[in-house]
Amino acid sequence: MTVLPRHWPVWRPAITPFYWPTTVPVVTGSSLREATNNTEELEETARLIFTLGNREIRYLTTDEVDELR
Repeated sequence: MTVLPRHWPVWRPAITPFYWPTTVPVVTGSSLREATNNTEELEETARLIFTLGNREIRYLTTDEVDELR
């Protein structure tokens, strides 16, 4: 069972939480395209977690981020 924090109504008053028992992820977006993109991002994140396992995370340095930009 999902337990929501006591401050939930104050923190996100415009959202009504619900529980949807299912075996597949429920992904939303403001449009079908955005929901599809969110689904792909979720799948890629799960793939990374599965592939990397328990390896330690090494975050990029500022110089590495600048080089990629």
